[in-house]
Parts: sequence; C-alpha cells; structure tokens
Amino acid sequence: MNRTQRFICVIVFVFAVLCVSHSPQSFAGDDWLPVPAADLALKDNATSPGANAMILYRESDMDSTESSVIQYVRIKIFTRKAPNKVMSRSHS
Repeated sequence: MNRTQRFICVIVFVFAVLCVSHSPQSFAGDDWLPVPAADLALKDNATSPGANAMILYRESDMDSTESSVIQYVRIKIFTRKAPNKVMSRSHS
C-alpha cells in the first residue's frame, strides 16, 4: 500500500468515525471554526507534494461522563480524484 492509498484510508476512517460519533446538533454548523485564508489559498501539501488531500486541523474532545468522543476535522481536497477514491474505497 503506497503513501497515497494509506492517506485515503485514513480519511475514510476519520469520515466513518465522524459519521458515527457526532450528535445531530453537531451538524448545525454553529460551532464550526472560521477557515483561515492561508488554508483556502493552499494549492498543494508541502509535506507530501502531489497528495490528493490533507488534514488541515484535527481536534478531539473526550467526555468520560457520557462515554463519547467528539472529533472536529478540517480536510483540504486538492484534486477531483480525492473524493472519488474515498467513495470507491468505502463501497468496496
């Protein structure tokens, strides 16, 4: 498995965790952090040039009283191939 395939697998895993672990109120978008202009201007991943996508920001919040974990992940997609690869791998 090459580096890009591992990265796509990580994104699929993070996406699955986010779908399972978020409460309905999390989807409202009221608690989303603002997107910095530098993140919007990115055209490539400096640490892995040519990557289809990258994780820009990740935050985990664990609540031991409710036994839950809230994940906040911001992903930058650089190519049109990235979403297609994620979807094709998640359905196979």
